[in-house]
Amino acid sequence: MRKIDILAYKFDVDNTDEFNADLILFSKNSVILNWNSRKIWVQYKPDDLKLMITQVTFLNIHNKPLRYLLSPFLMLAHCFEVFFYFFYICLKARPKIFIVENFLEGVIAGIIRRLDLAEKSIYIPCDWFQGHDYGRVISNLANNVLFPRLDWLACKLNDLTLDRPSHITQARNAYWKRNIPTTKIKFFQQPRLKVVNRTAQVKSRNICFIGEMREDSGLDIAIKALPAIRRNLDIRLKVLGNKRLNYQNFKKLAQDCGVAPFVSFLGFVDRSNFEATLSDCFCGISLLKTLDSYSSYGLPSKIMYYFLYQLPVITTQGLAADDALTIKNNNLGLIINPTVEDFVQAAVKVYAQQDIYPESIKKYIVSFPKTGIIDILNSGEI
Repeated sequence: MRKIDILAYKFDVDNTDEFNADLILFSKNSVILNWNSRKIWVQYKPDDLKLMITQVTFLNIHNKPLRYLLSPFLMLAHCFEVFFYFFYICLKARPKIFIVENFLEGVIAGIIRRLDLAEKSIYIPCDWFQGHDYGRVISNLANNVLFPRLDWLACKLNDLTLDRPSHITQARNAYWKRNIPTTKIKFFQQPRLKVVNRTAQVKSRNICFIGEMREDSGLDIAIKALPAIRRNLDIRLKVLGNKRLNYQNFKKLAQDCGVAPFVSFLGFVDRSNFEATLSDCFCGISLLKTLDSYSSYGLPSKIMYYFLYQLPVITTQGLAADDALTIKNNNLGLIINPTVEDFVQAAVKVYAQQDIYPESIKKYIVSFPKTGIIDILNSGEI
């Protein structure tokens, strides 16, 4: 039977290229699956391993009310799609180590591991979602009731859990009011990042928002602030993210504020097109509106994207205290209160000083902690 050293399932975000490179450096006898909200695809495999299925497209419903109503069934469909694809690959080539990112897939990988289709398994949570009022019954049940139990099960079923950052461990233990004793926890820091040079601009004029258009994302603050900002400056807003959650609401808000021509809702943008899309932006935003936001448990990937493309960030106190302090102390952007008035002042200030931030960001990335997945694999922890 054909065997591989590593089977990895990694979300396609800011650190994915370095994560993949580390795995290939550790062993070329590996299969790397990357995924986003739309699909799973084989990013790397040995030439001699033949797979009939190299891509899986997730079932999706574009009608928002219907999608929300059927969201439990869509989650079950997602689980079945992922399980059978994992099962198929593990039957074709038994992995020595199975690495998965995200809680649902963590449970599935743990089951695969317990079926002896993989020798060892590692679970990497993306974030901690419990503890926030999501405003709807199904969303609250999914994030505040179902999520922590699936996360606990993923911890229990897998051989190693890599929390990134330690705030996730603290939140999990606080929820259960005890340490989770069934797994070893190792604090896993971001892999090494590359600086991507942007196209030179005399003065970039776009503010960038990356991610889901959630109600607490603060995107409404940026839209409401745009009329005041544009009184003296020709500044616009680019929104990169699926046109699903609240898209129509934010689009209407832009119309009501009279700035619809200056807000570009670009929809889903493939990561390979980020450099061109962000080349005329001068800052990114992550305006968490509540201290208990799900994103407050770690530095959001959108912020790491901004840094990767040398963009300073305007963010709020909703970040974990250590992350907010990192941004402030390293001159990586501005920390503000989530108000329109504060954002207007911050956007004008960052626009005027945009030339000073790239060097600070480069310096920060170069000094970034060097612990990556290859260090975990070489450490003997698994």
